[in-house]
Amino acid sequence: MMKMTCPSCGSNGNGEPIDPKHFIHDLESQEHKDSIARSLRWFPMDLPRCHCLPYGDRPEDERFFSRFVGHEVSEVYDGVLFWSCPDCAHLFPRFEKGTTLYYKAVLIISGLREKSA
Repeated sequence: MMKMTCPSCGSNGNGEPIDPKHFIHDLESQEHKDSIARSLRWFPMDLPRCHCLPYGDRPEDERFFSRFVGHEVSEVYDGVLFWSCPDCAHLFPRFEKGTTLYYKAVLIISGLREKSA
């Protein structure tokens, strides 16, 4: 997660720190291999480290859960398209201005605001 603040109220988007045990897993651990095998039904034996959570590649100051709620619109994008702030309920796009996904998010957010008015 990038460091974010709400564009409306300015609240910080960082939540609780992510437990360091999720950064890099021990591929030699049979317990971990079994856990992955149960969830994926296969295990990539040639990986140098576990990639089940991507937090290990993040800088120290970005290892936090998000306080913002991510909203996905599967017909538009497979992932978070826009965020909502838990403090002021403001909706804002995930993507930078000038991108197609930014404008799609703005259209959807505008439609949601019209429905709630």
